Amino acid sequence: MTAVAPDTTDMGNGDRSSCTTLYTINTAGVPPPASPNQHLPQQPHGGEPKTLNAAPPRAVPPAEPSSSSSASCSLTSSSSDPYSLPSSSPSSFLSRLRAEASTKLIDEFTPAFFIPTMGVGVCSNLLYNFAYPGHWLRMCGWVFFVTAFLFWVVSLALFALHVARHPEDLKRYHTDPKLAPFMGCWPMGMTTIINFLGSVLHPHPRGILVVYVLFWIMVATALYSVCVIWFSTYLAKLEHGAAAPTSVDQLGDLRATLLLPVVTLMVAASSGALLVPAIPPNLQVPTLVASFMLWSNALVLAFMVTTIYMWKLVLYKIPSTDLIFTSFLPIGFLGQGAYAIMLMGTNINHLVAHGTPDLHFFKYVDWSTTDPEAFKTTMGNAAVLVCGLVSLLLTSFGYFMTFVAVVSCVSKIRPFAKSPNTEHTHPKYGIIKFNRAFWSMTFPLGTMSLSNTEIHRVFGDGLVFFQVMGAMYSTTAILIVMGCLSGVVYGFYKSIKKCIHVPSVEDKV
Repeated sequence: MTAVAPDTTDMGNGDRSSCTTLYTINTAGVPPPASPNQHLPQQPHGGEPKTLNAAPPRAVPPAEPSSSSSASCSLTSSSSDPYSLPSSSPSSFLSRLRAEASTKLIDEFTPAFFIPTMGVGVCSNLLYNFAYPGHWLRMCGWVFFVTAFLFWVVSLALFALHVARHPEDLKRYHTDPKLAPFMGCWPMGMTTIINFLGSVLHPHPRGILVVYVLFWIMVATALYSVCVIWFSTYLAKLEHGAAAPTSVDQLGDLRATLLLPVVTLMVAASSGALLVPAIPPNLQVPTLVASFMLWSNALVLAFMVTTIYMWKLVLYKIPSTDLIFTSFLPIGFLGQGAYAIMLMGTNINHLVAHGTPDLHFFKYVDWSTTDPEAFKTTMGNAAVLVCGLVSLLLTSFGYFMTFVAVVSCVSKIRPFAKSPNTEHTHPKYGIIKFNRAFWSMTFPLGTMSLSNTEIHRVFGDGLVFFQVMGAMYSTTAILIVMGCLSGVVYGFYKSIKKCIHVPSVEDKV
């Protein structure tokens, strides 16, 4: 009897030889078969011979000619044979899990992975400084803070691993309009962590100095997001005087995500204003001035971008279903800007009331005819009033943009949509299916809560309306974040379940 053993050992430079090794066993009265391959099961379409211990067939690239193709074949296959069946030992599950994690988290990494840090981080601040405070809410804030910190560290590690494995993507993260804006989410996520630490470490001078150093690191990354990434993505000509192939060619291609790098400056400004009362007196005025400059640049640039985006909506109407949640992004700079300028007003009032020596304009006041205390009180109150009016302006516009975003989302579901997008809506209930874009709602709604709560804190119970609105925005943002976290957990569960399931032989056939 004659049998054949296919040799799948790699030959030379990756060349898989098709040679076979014949071995003969003489059996009396049994004639040899006419063809050495006739007793081997064949693939339906003429592929490699199948054996019972073979793994599912995989696509093998065509082998290049190699001088080693005439080498002798062995009956024992190599340990690197891709056609061999994985071991049934427990390590096989771990290997599948590692492969799944490597693909989903590293190879398929995008800067959008930084968004969860923003959403969870802002919720930690909302809970710790809730409009209606409570000790249990602060404890919940700690839980969200730890979760946000883990998201921030893991996303940074995944980014480093992805760039190390795919260094060519680093350029895309600076020039591709679909990816580059999300690079601004990393410093904003870091800001939520800094703000929480600033609230907790306020009574501790040494701890607040560490937070202050982190603040300036975050400012540097925010400036990098605007001055390098935003410029390279939307303004620079990168290829011999022509726009990059991935650039925005027409107004319809513009998305609200182009606001993300700009908002980093606004977030940095609010963080600086939040830290001013806690840092040493000699650092307060420089930090306040720097924060106001960041706020001013962000406000002007954000309104310019928002004007272009609104013109795009007028011409092309609201975004498609898969991008509809990006309608919430313009709310972010409005809420954060209102929060920042309100903090600056209270800081100016504090600095003027205490007569800090860094405010040199005091020496030009004729104190012989002016009551110092009355003058300081008037100046401080004027600063709070002006900043409060600007904060109200931004907050009111934020209300309108919230209305636009909510109505845009509702218009995509039944019964308001005549023909819902079946790819992105549930076929039975007509609601939008859960996807990563849900995270786009969390941070903007959180900033509106911060601004409303701060306005009430400064002006008191006479404006209790803003306290109620702050609580409503906070509750909505927290519930959405919890839903998004549930989606993340469910995604991990499906991946692990996929790795646990081992296909049977029938599945492979």
